Amino acid sequence: MDGLDLTGRGRHVLIPCQVVGEAKAGDRVNPATGILTLQAGERVQVTLKMQLEFEGKFTVKALNPTTMATYGSLELQTDYTV
Repeated sequence: MDGLDLTGRGRHVLIPCQVVGEAKAGDRVNPATGILTLQAGERVQVTLKMQLEFEGKFTVKALNPTTMATYGSLELQTDYTV
């Protein structure tokens, strides 16, 4: 699967999935703000915490947390394996 290409300068990235989920707080995601900080050229995987009842297509967007300008987006679909 292709990811979001955010090459360039170091960036602070906000990845909202407010309707069906959110970036799961952890090593890279600030639990207070939901913001992920990346260095130039860095690749990271972000776990999405989805609403349990949601199934279907959704869009993950990487936004500048100050201006809300879109750095990139990724169209995905749930594929829960039980």
